[in-house]
Amino acid sequence: MQVSAISSSAQNFQGKRTNIDQVIHWDDNDLREMAFDAALKKDQKRRRNVKRLYYAVPLVGGLAAAAITRGKSTILSREISGLSAKVAGGLKEAGYWTFILGTAVLGGMGINALSKKSENFREFRRNHPVLSLVGDVGLFVAATSLIPVGAKRLYSKIKPEYLGKIGNGVDSVANHINSIKKPEFMKNWSNYLAIHTPDWLKALGNTVLAFAPHITLASAFLSSIRNEAKTTRDFYNNYAGLKDFQHRLATARIDELKQAQED
Repeated sequence: MQVSAISSSAQNFQGKRTNIDQVIHWDDNDLREMAFDAALKKDQKRRRNVKRLYYAVPLVGGLAAAAITRGKSTILSREISGLSAKVAGGLKEAGYWTFILGTAVLGGMGINALSKKSENFREFRRNHPVLSLVGDVGLFVAATSLIPVGAKRLYSKIKPEYLGKIGNGVDSVANHINSIKKPEFMKNWSNYLAIHTPDWLKALGNTVLAFAPHITLASAFLSSIRNEAKTTRDFYNNYAGLKDFQHRLATARIDELKQAQED
């Protein structure tokens, strides 16, 4: 509910004294709740744009890793080479970033659920953004450190015969991928670029590709911080507008009652 919408709807209160008195008697928690909801609704479009950046991180990481992978790659204890090595490198990188972001999303969902249920928790996060950020980062680091340890323990418990079957499947898929022939024009362009591109430019390109997911993630993170600042500013503006609107209604009501007594 936007403040402007609340103000305009109040014009229909003429003749409805109960509704006007109800608005006048809204307590501070009611005003803060409405101001916060209005700020979140205004922030929905910005959040969608930031989400797209976050979702792009695994894709960017996978494509970049596939592009810079050279020689051999290891997947599920099997060493593969050729085009399949590039595909494996891309999948591993995409999986890594998917895990990182998935952990962050689950943590964010937990924080949002707690924020909806607890006004004190929500108030603390609004009043102490730095401490909240430090706590979020600490939980994220702990989760991303402990979950892989658990995954490795589970992997170590898989029976050798099953690991052998999985490895045979990996070899079969790798051989199929390597059998795919690269189009002739792609071969020609690859050879041309390999011969005519300066070494320093190759090194620069590899560095940019290596950090492409980090750059994308940093862009999304900075956008999130900007959005949080805008949401906080919108909240306080909405709250101030509601308080002012309530004050003006109360003043008008008092003046009306005084006029009625004088008459």
